[in-house]
Amino acid sequence: MGEMEEELRRTKEKFNVSETEKYQILDQLKEAKQLAQEANMRANEALSPNNANELKREIERLKKSISNSLDEFRTKDKKIDSLESELGLARQLEAEKNASLDKLNNENNNTFNSEENDGASKEEISRLKSELQSAQEGEKNASLRAKSLLDEMEVLKNEWRLAIEAEEKSTKAMEDLALALKEVATESNQAKEKLNAAETELEHVRGEAEKLKNMVRNTEETYQNLLNEAKQESEKQKNTVDRLRLEAEETLLALSAKEMGFVSCIKQAEEERATAQRQNAKLSENLKAAENMTRTAREETYKLRDILKQAVNEANAAKAAAGIARDENSLLKDLISDKDERLHFLTRENERLRMCEAAANENVKQLKILLSRVSSTDFKNEEYKEFVDIDEDDDNNDDDDDEALRGSIFDANAETPKSEPRTPKTALSVRRYLEDGKVGRRSEDFDQLSDSDCSERGSHRRTKTMFQRVGDLLAIRRSYHRKEAAPIEHVISANAALN
Repeated sequence: MGEMEEELRRTKEKFNVSETEKYQILDQLKEAKQLAQEANMRANEALSPNNANELKREIERLKKSISNSLDEFRTKDKKIDSLESELGLARQLEAEKNASLDKLNNENNNTFNSEENDGASKEEISRLKSELQSAQEGEKNASLRAKSLLDEMEVLKNEWRLAIEAEEKSTKAMEDLALALKEVATESNQAKEKLNAAETELEHVRGEAEKLKNMVRNTEETYQNLLNEAKQESEKQKNTVDRLRLEAEETLLALSAKEMGFVSCIKQAEEERATAQRQNAKLSENLKAAENMTRTAREETYKLRDILKQAVNEANAAKAAAGIARDENSLLKDLISDKDERLHFLTRENERLRMCEAAANENVKQLKILLSRVSSTDFKNEEYKEFVDIDEDDDNNDDDDDEALRGSIFDANAETPKSEPRTPKTALSVRRYLEDGKVGRRSEDFDQLSDSDCSERGSHRRTKTMFQRVGDLLAIRRSYHRKEAAPIEHVISANAALN
């Protein structure tokens, strides 16, 4: 297309040059007409019939030269038309060749793309379609350009025809001038007196005619050169047409060979397409299975989220329970501190009571010695036996309690830490109970009895009261141990729960 556009541009330039030359010639003819009219006006005054005949002859010669130039213009127009037809044929051949080459290139690209990229064939097809659309649009634009160029050629032809019509009109005007000259020839007999001036003017006209002849010769030479160039261009175009025909035949042969290869490639591509479709079906099944797996996984994740929410709620509840437990632990710690204080107080009381027991045991030993000496009555012996049995049971119970509490905080033999002197409710109750009037009286009576027994060993009443008071002391001791055992067990269970 670029070469054709260049050739059209060159032809347009040549056509413009020829038009400018034609207009120059027309201007020269107009000037010649004006000069001839002036000469005729001058010749009307003084012209002889001989000079008129010569002028007629010269005018006829000029007419012949003008007709010859018009014939040459017409032949040139015919040659230009033939060249334009040949250019149109060459354009058609080049357009067909370009279309065939584009098709081959597209098929080659499609086959190579199908062989190399089977997976992306659909994308390549869509892209090729878009490229084809763009190529079609480009072809449409090129056709529009060609149409515009043809329109310009038609406009130029119309202008050329108008120029020819103007030339024909000028010839008619020349014929009218000839008629006028004939009339002048008839009137030339009357203008014999003006012959000398006319001769001088004729010489001048002859010089101008020679100039016009030279100009016509120059124009003929230029037109001959243009014709030669047009012939050379036509020969070149014929050679290019022959070369294009040979190339088209070669391309057709190559295309026939390529078509066979393309058919085989298409078959292979169809087979590969079938395999690809099978693989796509398998992949679609796998995708469906994967989607099902993802759905199940999502359901499991939702379930796990629910479980986590429940766990978070349970953890929050556990935190709340832990806070409550902490509060309870703080309360229990306070209770334990109170219990520890009570235990310290109880250990002190136990030590004091043990001291009292040791003193009582010494008194009992002394009483045993006294009782062994005294054997007056059976009643005394029975009371003594009962008292001994009770004492042994108490000793055994004390030994069992000591073994059970050995190593613990209730061990009387263990070292107890010093604490601040406080008076819990239990200690106050024990003190009140111990400091009661009866116990005080009995302890005082017991001391008095111990002294009186030392002084009066044989009195039966005092021994009886002493045994009764010793039994009361033992009963007090047992009741005291029973009262304190319950809170101690409660404290031990609380410590175990905390641990």
